[in-house]
Formats: sequence, C-alpha cells, structure tokens
Amino acid sequence: QITDRIKTEMHTFWEALEWLANTILFIWAGATLGLLLPPKPARPSLQLEVDFTDFIVAADVGWAVVLYFWLLVARVVTIGVFYPLFSSGRVGYPMHWKEAIVVVWAGLRGMVGLAMSLFILFDPLISSDEYKAHCVFYMALMAFATVVINGSTAKYLLKALGMLRMTPQQV
Repeated sequence: QITDRIKTEMHTFWEALEWLANTILFIWAGATLGLLLPPKPARPSLQLEVDFTDFIVAADVGWAVVLYFWLLVARVVTIGVFYPLFSSGRVGYPMHWKEAIVVVWAGLRGMVGLAMSLFILFDPLISSDEYKAHCVFYMALMAFATVVINGSTAKYLLKALGMLRMTPQQV
C-alpha cells in the first residue's frame, strides 16, 4: 500500500525528471538549429552534415503554417474518434468534453517529434540532405508554434471553459 505522501513525492520526482528531460532536449534542439539555420561563413569553424540554407525556402514557412493547422485537425479527429471510449471511463478516468477540448488545444509540444527529427538529421543511413533539412525545420516550427501559440493561450481557454476554479476537494 502506497501512502498519499509517497504518491505525492513520486509524482513530484517524475514531474521534475520530465522537466529536466524536456529542458535538455530543447537545449539540444536549439543549439543544433542555431548552428544549422544561419547562413554559413566562407570558412566555417564547425562543419555539420546539412546546410539548411540550401534547401529551406520562404514557401516552406507557408507550408509550416498549413502543417500546424493540419496537426490541429488531426488532434480534433483523434480525440473525437476516441472520445466515446475516453468519456465512458472504460479506459482510464472518465473524460469530460471540456477536458477533451483542452487535450486537443494543449496536446503535445512536439518533444518526441523534435527528438526524432534530430535523430534523422544525424543518421548516416539517410542520404537525402533535403529530407533531413525539411524534417528538422518543420518539426522545430511545430514545436515552436505549439509552445508559443497553444501554450500562451491555454490559460485563456481554461478560463473560458471554467476550469480554473478549484473545488474544495481539489485544494
């Protein structure tokens, strides 16, 4: 039997570990992109495998916006399809429709995708530099957009849905 105190401490530990892993991955991605995205000097001091400036064009930013909206549509469809299962409580805790909206909006911040795109970037078995450049570029923009847009507006969504008020049981 695990006491409530131990559950709280375990939750705090895993939350801190998750934060640390996310921080390390975002720093790694930021450092990698900081080295890859700017135009290269005539004689670079650090030679990386892919020069993004050879492949990324202005139209790719427009495609990234389209991709961002498609990801939102995919979240709506996924949660919508599985909502009957989630709301019934047959899988995990029952999900209220307000929580489903928050899951769609908050979603994941792209950490797994960002890590995978960096693995693609440094994979010697993938020979297409253009493919590598686009994978990292699009995934980095999706992570950035979800953090900046969705992350900064989540509080307002929660407030509009009335989910910021705590019951005495939650306190």
